[in-house]
Amino acid sequence: MLKTKPLVSFVMLAYNQEKYIEAALEGAFAQTYSPLEIILSDDGSNDSTFSLMQAKAAMYEGPHRVKVRQTKKNNGLADHFNTVISLAKGEIIVIASGDDISLPNRTTNTVELLANNPTAKFISFMDIVIDEHGNEVPTKKARSAKEVAISLEDHLNFTTTNLSGASRGFRKEIFEIFGALRTTCPTEDTPHILRGLILGEALVSPIPGIKYRVHGNNLSGPASLPFLSLEEIRHQYLQDTAVALSTGLISQDGSKRIQRWIDKNHHRRLLQNGFSQQAVGLKYFWQKLLFSQSFSMFEKLVLLRSLIAKLIR
Repeated sequence: MLKTKPLVSFVMLAYNQEKYIEAALEGAFAQTYSPLEIILSDDGSNDSTFSLMQAKAAMYEGPHRVKVRQTKKNNGLADHFNTVISLAKGEIIVIASGDDISLPNRTTNTVELLANNPTAKFISFMDIVIDEHGNEVPTKKARSAKEVAISLEDHLNFTTTNLSGASRGFRKEIFEIFGALRTTCPTEDTPHILRGLILGEALVSPIPGIKYRVHGNNLSGPASLPFLSLEEIRHQYLQDTAVALSTGLISQDGSKRIQRWIDKNHHRRLLQNGFSQQAVGLKYFWQKLLFSQSFSMFEKLVLLRSLIAKLIR
């Protein structure tokens, strides 16, 4: 049991998710942790997402403080994230999407795990994958028996295990130290892996934190990932590395090592995107991936196996 319970901000970012928003809101209001402020923010949706948020919040009679807001126009993910996190008063931020469903103990588990691991700056949980109708989808992801701690060294060596951005909770100090994301950055969760690991460790918990909904418009889905601007993500990494160096969080040698990782990671993702966009892919695999030093032999076997599975469908 915690001696003092910090204020936590449960932040829901939504955009054009009228089909799923009510279930997402029910998950937010069902959180067992207190004191909790819930910030429901719509990024200028052109469907009924915001009106549904307003109606559901007006009916809420529980213990949590609920704020509902909307941007005047669609500002994009990074700008929306920057604005709402700047408004959040909690020491810990729990991020939720308007199409996923947070399980009731998600915030409680986040706070307890971070409290028991002072060097950890963020935590990710396992996801229960559901389809657009809410039906559970079986997955083959391996699950450890206990929490796994991940260091910057692990990340730079590409040995990082699954770090679900959809179920992430983090100490607000990450944002306060590194500042707002570049408004052109296409993702808000990816940069916070490097940011958090520069400051400390990450935890991956085997406990489910959310029901992660898979549908045609997922930002992190296979239809969208190949079209994210990798160059903008690279610029964000470089900016954050410069901040870490100027504030003494890393040395010159550390900065150079991170920059080498940024370049290698960028090249890997370019190759992966090229591979995923190929209609067949065998020629691409042979020419670009088989002899590439950017991937381990195990990674190449995983990619080849996915290619074979695609071919025999």
